[in-house]
Order: sequence, then C-alpha cells, then structure tokens
Amino acid sequence: MFFSLMKKFFYNIFTVLALFKGLFITLSHMFKKKVTLQYPEEKWKTPSGYRGFPRLVPSDKEGRTYRCVSCKLCEAICPSDAIYIEPNTTESKSSFLLDMQRYPKVFDIHMGRCIVCGLCEEACPVEAITLAEEHITTKYSQHVRHKNDLLLPKEHSEQLLRKKRALAL
Repeated sequence: MFFSLMKKFFYNIFTVLALFKGLFITLSHMFKKKVTLQYPEEKWKTPSGYRGFPRLVPSDKEGRTYRCVSCKLCEAICPSDAIYIEPNTTESKSSFLLDMQRYPKVFDIHMGRCIVCGLCEEACPVEAITLAEEHITTKYSQHVRHKNDLLLPKEHSEQLLRKKRALAL
C-alpha cells in the first residue's frame, strides 16, 4: 500500500516537472528571432555545400540552342530514372556518339524522383547539364520539368561553369 502511494506521488511530481519543462522551452522560443521567410520577396540563402537541382546549360560557341548532344549518358547513369531524353532524327548518317548536329527533341527531368546525386553532371561529356545552386520549388503539376524550363540564363551558366572548372583544377 505504501509503495503504490509513493509510486503515484512520484509519478505526479514527474508529470508536473515535465509539463513545466515543456512550458519553459515554449517560452524560451517565443523571444527568439523568427526564421520565417516571405518567399516571393525574400529568397532562401543556400549554404556553401548545397548542390542544387540539375539544369541545362544553354548554347556554346557553335551557336546551338542546347549544348546537349543527346548522348543519353545522364539518362543511363541516373539511379532514380528521373531523366528522359528523346533525340531528334537527323538526316546525317554519322554514327559518332557526340555528333554536334544532334540535340534533344525531348529532355525531361522528373523533379519528384531526382535525388540530387550529381551523377548526371559527372557523366555529361559536353558539360550540358549542371547542378545549379538555386533551389527550385515546383507545384504539384510541375514535377516534370521540360527542356525550356530547365535552361539556365546564359550569364549565370557561364559563371557557374567557370567556378566548377576552377574547383576541378
């Protein structure tokens, strides 16, 4: 009888202490700086190690719209099967893999499947795909990004490629 009364007494004391501990944590957070961002006006500052989502690099010195030559290496190496490429049909009989006349007719990346591993960037022989350091937010209807949506601005892509080449050396 005595032990059951003591057990209830200590149980009630520990319950009240846990309640006060929770209230103390709540009160301490009330006076800290808020971290909520008003998204369209305020952008999220990406950390230095953030890789970002895959994006397409625009034209190179040959004046093509897309740097991609539809070699499909990024599609083959993607572990989550997030990339789909459909090459154009050209009249040239060249069987060379990196034929500069080739370009993707369809280049889609399913952002819901993408695990941001960076293997597509490493596999690309012409630096046509890169991981941009910006955070892409998508609506539910925009999980599949098409080639026009994935194209980086030319100034941003040149700066990003220069930075990555300098890190590689």
